[in-house]
Amino acid sequence: MGQSERCLLQTGDLGSALRAHSSEQRLQKQALSTYPNGAHLEPNKTARGNAGQYFVAGELSRRGYSAAITLGNTPNTDILCSNRDGTRFVHIQVKTYVPGTKSCSVGLKAAKSYDSSFFWVLAGVPPIGSELSLEFIVIPAREMSEQVAAYHSRWLGALGKGDRIRKDSSVRAVGIAEGSPSYFWNVRGYLNKWHWITDELDRR
Repeated sequence: MGQSERCLLQTGDLGSALRAHSSEQRLQKQALSTYPNGAHLEPNKTARGNAGQYFVAGELSRRGYSAAITLGNTPNTDILCSNRDGTRFVHIQVKTYVPGTKSCSVGLKAAKSYDSSFFWVLAGVPPIGSELSLEFIVIPAREMSEQVAAYHSRWLGALGKGDRIRKDSSVRAVGIAEGSPSYFWNVRGYLNKWHWITDELDRR
């Protein structure tokens, strides 16, 4: 985190801090998106998002479950997963990020309430040539909605820069690494917690 970003975080200016953080993330992505021979690989958000969905489906498949990618045809569901008998189903929303970044945008839908059959999986997909590994953060949708809404409400209720009343923002994000902004819920403790999904599918 740069000096200017730290100053913005200390003053509580969320919009400016996010812009500074986004700039830092872009620079990091450019650095990570370089092959060992120096050839530059242009980042592609859509391709990385698609890859994240396939990687998540693959993890569920190798655990013995049936995972189908909806290809954007089902609202709030990127992957529909069932047990072997096809008697229990879960809905999974996937968000993809580059490992090493401190936060992941989840959008306004993260604050919506869902039942116990809905989950989020944040998929960390490193660029080709990176030494970082794939990582998966598995979160029940109920917990996501409760925490994201609570953290946003806390941020909105506090005074901003110059003791000004803050205006509402459409930004919803979570912290995915140590040192992430304190006004984002940090979800690093949910890393590889696949049991949230498998327990729901195996439940009698």
